Amino acid sequence: MFIWTEQSIQWYEDATEWTGYHERAARKLSEFALLDRDDVVCDVGCGTGTLSAGLAPFVRRILSVDVDERALQCLRGRIRQRQITNIEVIVSDYTRLPADFCDVVVACSFGVFGKNGSSFLKLAKKRLVMVKRKFLPSQEGFSKDYGRGNLAYMDEAYLNERSIPYRTESYEDDFGQPFRSREEAVRYVEHYRLNPADESVDAFLERRMSQTGDAVFPYYIPNPMENCILIIEKSDLTE
Repeated sequence: MFIWTEQSIQWYEDATEWTGYHERAARKLSEFALLDRDDVVCDVGCGTGTLSAGLAPFVRRILSVDVDERALQCLRGRIRQRQITNIEVIVSDYTRLPADFCDVVVACSFGVFGKNGSSFLKLAKKRLVMVKRKFLPSQEGFSKDYGRGNLAYMDEAYLNERSIPYRTESYEDDFGQPFRSREEAVRYVEHYRLNPADESVDAFLERRMSQTGDAVFPYYIPNPMENCILIIEKSDLTE
């Protein structure tokens, strides 16, 4: 289970702010007509709520659910700062929520359909939307360990094997990590074990990290990805 820390929250917030990743994901969900203005959306495993904040302008209400109070405090601060009025923060395990809790469940890089899909679908009146990376493009960097067991092609294989109807939309994006100093980059790479076993941290940074010219974040490690939006309509499911 992923555990948020003060440092991991800061890195995540920095990456979100620098790349605009979750703002674009929210716009993609709107563009693909997966959200209606009158929808109540449950963002399960919302973490620091970056996607919840991005979705807020597109729907009537957001129910942001997570078990981690530390991460949710970050969301509460974002709500106050941006004066967002349609997000409700809920500290809970999503499995304890009642059936038909919302119109649409959104799970971004959270949950595997074979393990969590039935619980997600129980909450949704209309549809389940899962947003995640489709493949791991390599065996190093951001793709070395993080998210290895939570990829869209695995969910698609599960659904296909069981003839569960679904559809997908794909888009390319980048969710890399900016750094305030080279020392911070070293700590990050060591923390997430990004460098291959036969390569030093310094060599990894020399190969992967670029200079941005920005005064606050002068260094950046890119993380290009092909994202998949996986959609399951409740109306398509049969008993």
